[in-house]
Amino acid sequence: MTFEAGRNTIELELDRPHPAGDPALEIVEWSAKFGSELVLCDGEGVPLASLPTRAATQDADFTAFVGWAGFDPADVHLADAGHETYQRVLTKARAAIDRHFAGRAPERPAHAATGRTSEPPVPRSAGRDVTAPARRVGAAMPRPLGAVLASDEQRPHVPAHLSQAGVPPRAPAG
Repeated sequence: MTFEAGRNTIELELDRPHPAGDPALEIVEWSAKFGSELVLCDGEGVPLASLPTRAATQDADFTAFVGWAGFDPADVHLADAGHETYQRVLTKARAAIDRHFAGRAPERPAHAATGRTSEPPVPRSAGRDVTAPARRVGAAMPRPLGAVLASDEQRPHVPAHLSQAGVPPRAPAG
């Protein structure tokens, strides 16, 4: 079972050239109610940070991946706090997300707004002991990134713009 309802990759052109090149934005829309998030990834597609999307759309459930070799794991957490270079990337990415959903609003499938699909719902107890007390660690629903990592192929997510470039997925750690 997959929760992916659509996928679109957008090249983001920076105003000024950067040695790392231009970032790429990949928007993955979900057919389930996951909410939305903006995931900053390094040049190989490895997630480094998760930020709010601040998208104008309220009815879309999606994860937007920004892949860019210019993100440094040591300071990527400062991206939303005014880091000058990262701020330019975030501004471009958030504008592209707004354009993406503004242009697609009339054609979005009904299940994207209602969260209903023809697939049966996944029980919340799937894969865990329901007799044990629940832990209050986070949201009851799985995180969108987790849904991507638990894809049909059971391999780490590599954004389409990287997998098409011939970059093999990383082997699972362990």
